[in-house]
Amino acid sequence: MRIYLPNDTILHALRGTRIAVVLDAPDVRSLASNDATNASSSAAQAWVQANVRPYYPDVNIKYIAVGNEVKDGADKPKILPAMNNIRDALSAAGLGGHIKVSTAVEMSLVAGSPLPSGSAFADPPSIMGPIVNIYSAMEKEGGSDVPVVISETGWPSADGRGASKDNARVYNQNLINHVGKGTPKRPVALETYIFAMFDENQKKGDAIERNKFTS
Repeated sequence: MRIYLPNDTILHALRGTRIAVVLDAPDVRSLASNDATNASSSAAQAWVQANVRPYYPDVNIKYIAVGNEVKDGADKPKILPAMNNIRDALSAAGLGGHIKVSTAVEMSLVAGSPLPSGSAFADPPSIMGPIVNIYSAMEKEGGSDVPVVISETGWPSADGRGASKDNARVYNQNLINHVGKGTPKRPVALETYIFAMFDENQKKGDAIERNKFTS
């Protein structure tokens, strides 16, 4: 499951469950900040010490997602520095080989095409360039089979077109049935995280975002 903000109650409840967790680090500006006093490392290390160290390995934290679908504004150029700082902070805490660092990419950044193979990033130089460069470097080193992780997918249960408990149930069950088969290009199981495991009635934004799951 994915947690968009570290929460002690939720993380404590996950102890010993073996449920894989994607934990968000939303404060991109703080984590990416840099000055002569090396405040970036301090912010990232403080975040890891407060939100990861007290729970891991009792809580199966597999990924830290830095930011969430950032595509515009002042946070855009700070994603990669923030990811690097969190990675370094995890390494300093002895967790570098256990918890991976990534970010969630909004699908609007992908220019549509009738064929999946014809898709491309809509604004690659300014947004995806640094990260894509890493992929290119990995391919040159024989690391072209970088695994894809679906950090969130789900169906709303209310407040939207087609949003109902029955549709949410069907979607989630079909998701479970299919992700084990992968895709035609990569027919291997896809690591997938359902969004969300419970309603978030205090979440800001569209009402549909607050009704991702209803029992």
